[in-house]
Amino acid sequence: MAETRIIEPCSEFDLASVIAGRNADPSRLSAALGAALPSGPRSLVYGQDRMIGVAPDRWLVLRKNGAVDLAGELEEKLAGLALVVDQSSAYSLWRLRGEKARELLQRGISIDLHPASFSVGSAAVTQLAHIGVMLCQTGDQPSYLVACYRSFAGSFAHWMEEQLAAL
Repeated sequence: MAETRIIEPCSEFDLASVIAGRNADPSRLSAALGAALPSGPRSLVYGQDRMIGVAPDRWLVLRKNGAVDLAGELEEKLAGLALVVDQSSAYSLWRLRGEKARELLQRGISIDLHPASFSVGSAAVTQLAHIGVMLCQTGDQPSYLVACYRSFAGSFAHWMEEQLAAL
């Protein structure tokens, strides 16, 4: 049976950054959102949103494209508590899944992706082949979401193609 290995760009998500205001208590933000924000480098799914902890008091929120303006909705819910910035045009998002996905990523990053250290829900902001990325594991297959700044998408895709050829 042929190995399942998929690397594909994802354009079906809207993205927004949430940055807690000065002296804002993350529990107040969670209450305003109706869902607990992850503490630390974690990825949590609540309803239609994936919330990823990317730095202290900072999160990236992903939602499948829809009629509702994600950033506008978050800005309304978090008024006075956090800064919200639409990031949909800033990032290029990729989905990686399959038997060799972990091995492929491990070729370019310096963090341990072994399942004992990095499992479903784990997230990291790191460098992959000198490209800044946000990475989260979304499934045991393994499967990952990787975001990089859109201006680096071509370099990221080229690196992926080169590494796939070498596997």
